Amino acid sequence: MDKKKKSMIADLSLFLVAVVWGTGFPVTDIAMQTIGPNQLLSIRFGMAALILSLVFRKKLKRTTTVELKAAAMCSLLFWAGFTTQTIGLQYTTASKASFLTGVYVVLVPFLYWAFSKRKPDKFNVIAAFMTLGGIYLFTTSKGADILSFNDGDALVLVCALFFASQIIAVGYYVKEKGIDPIVLTVYQFAFSFVLSLSMVFVFGESGMKQPLDLTAVVSIVFLVIFSTICAFLAQNVAQKHTTETHAAILMSLEAVFGVIMSVILLSDPFTPQMVVGCVIIFAGIITAETKWTFLRKSATPIKAVE
Repeated sequence: MDKKKKSMIADLSLFLVAVVWGTGFPVTDIAMQTIGPNQLLSIRFGMAALILSLVFRKKLKRTTTVELKAAAMCSLLFWAGFTTQTIGLQYTTASKASFLTGVYVVLVPFLYWAFSKRKPDKFNVIAAFMTLGGIYLFTTSKGADILSFNDGDALVLVCALFFASQIIAVGYYVKEKGIDPIVLTVYQFAFSFVLSLSMVFVFGESGMKQPLDLTAVVSIVFLVIFSTICAFLAQNVAQKHTTETHAAILMSLEAVFGVIMSVILLSDPFTPQMVVGCVIIFAGIITAETKWTFLRKSATPIKAVE
């Protein structure tokens, strides 16, 4: 399979990841009506690590020290991002959290520049800001007061920094260091499970907020299977075939799908402003994907920064 086709498949995978993660916003809200945030993360990461370790047990037997060190670094950023986001969601709205989490789409190109000393492609930078602007319109259309700020908002904003750093770290290890993305994913979940479980005891989340019902069980199963196992496995494999900024732009669509799924699952209103926001985001993705070469008479491709 040639490089262009692999890149297209990677982009489609990251788009589907965004759909699943966006759905995870309202689903997480539903699950946390029954259990605490660290309990939820422990279940997500623990079950994901267990299932994947059984599926890929032969591959894991050949794990190297280098792979373990890479997984430890990625899992620390991964766990910190999810912990600050999940705890922050208890003190802010899902719409506002969607926007603040989406800030990572702008952070990634500049953090990548600082880390690699390679200047990001100008089209990707423009696309990142366009995407963030579209996310802003999408989330404020539901009444999210972005200008007001509380402790929950601060935690979600910090999570955006961790997620941006995790995207860069994954890209570095799977592309520059040749780390197996599947091995990286399994150990990332395993290390994150240990960290989350320790926080259960630190914060005293010993019991349930209310009896476990079918809705809570379905929500937790969805988060384990789709939002954790499928989504992060797809992300880590796909990042081997695309740039960090490109990945961030596509995955930032989770904010859009977070709002859409809130409309579907929580009966929130859908407004014309959301349509405008969606158009701007789509234009941002087109900018990142094509760099508008089709508008030039001599459509000479501009090489993207790897």
